[in-house]
Amino acid sequence: MQFKPSDLVTPAGWHLGLSSMDEMVQRIGHGLRNWRRNGGFLLTGAPRADGPNWLADKVLGSTSQAVMVTDADGRIVAVNPAFTAMTGYSAAEVIGLSPSLQRSGRHDPLFYRELWANLHSTGHWQGEIWNRRKSGEVYPCLQTIDAIRDEAQRVSHYVALHSDISALKNAEERLSRLAHHDALTGLPNRLLFANGLALSIERAKRHRQRLAVLFLDLDHFKHVNDSLGHAAGDALLCEVGRRLRQSVRAQDAVARLSGDEFVVVLEEAGEASDVLRMADKIMATISQPVQVPGGTTQISASIGIALYPDDGDDVDQLLRAADAAMYIAKRRGRHQCAIHQPVAQGQGDVPVA
Repeated sequence: MQFKPSDLVTPAGWHLGLSSMDEMVQRIGHGLRNWRRNGGFLLTGAPRADGPNWLADKVLGSTSQAVMVTDADGRIVAVNPAFTAMTGYSAAEVIGLSPSLQRSGRHDPLFYRELWANLHSTGHWQGEIWNRRKSGEVYPCLQTIDAIRDEAQRVSHYVALHSDISALKNAEERLSRLAHHDALTGLPNRLLFANGLALSIERAKRHRQRLAVLFLDLDHFKHVNDSLGHAAGDALLCEVGRRLRQSVRAQDAVARLSGDEFVVVLEEAGEASDVLRMADKIMATISQPVQVPGGTTQISASIGIALYPDDGDDVDQLLRAADAAMYIAKRRGRHQCAIHQPVAQGQGDVPVA
């Protein structure tokens, strides 16, 4: 991790010349060894302006990295201003305490045992950890811990450097959501749906259960956009997504594939008659009036149904079967549902319009 030059300038304007976190730890370690010999001036006292203690003190005070120093027994002996800014704890509140006061409760005991085992064996640990601020807020942190040894190569201190990566985690979460969810309705998109359906198929296979895929297409959706405008069309799509989610159980999945196409996965689907009843319920729910910009509108849906394992045992097969069945429902007059019917070998699925 590279520091910005501004992080490494003393109040007098002198650049400390540190290019990396490792070098900063080395400088702090050097200062700590001198601190032990010279009576202890770390973050307190008035060390000589040209001595190594002064340099370690200035590194700790100037860097934007939160720094905590403990003794060999794990008791805090020093923290820097950046630590106070990050955690809310002043030096007076933590000196003499264990770093465990920051524990978030998100990690099990094994996590900490492995951390200390690695630190004892290599003298170094780096990784992501969830800590807790004085306010009680839990936050993600990139943390580096290094053991500092004295002239006899005994561990005298541990130096921990912390970086709050909340903003990074939030950005990653937003990007992940954009990549896997429909921006308009907030429902899973095709990519996330396909991954979820693959897992559902594996569960159904393992438990020898039936699974249903319902492919839903709104009837005459273009007419809504043409007559009421795209804002009305968008509002209608959002309401359809909301109604679909409310119509199924928590373990079932709803996704928007594209345009006016949605798909529902029913786990533990039971018999075909059970799936047909659920499809009828969904059609009745969707056909209720919807308030949109510009007025009130209604729309119907055509639904095609594919069953696992009857119509396929992978994502592509089941989606193709449900899509073909949906077009059968369209040809029957729309506002219909149809179960996929296998056709004679060589004829392929029913042609789509």
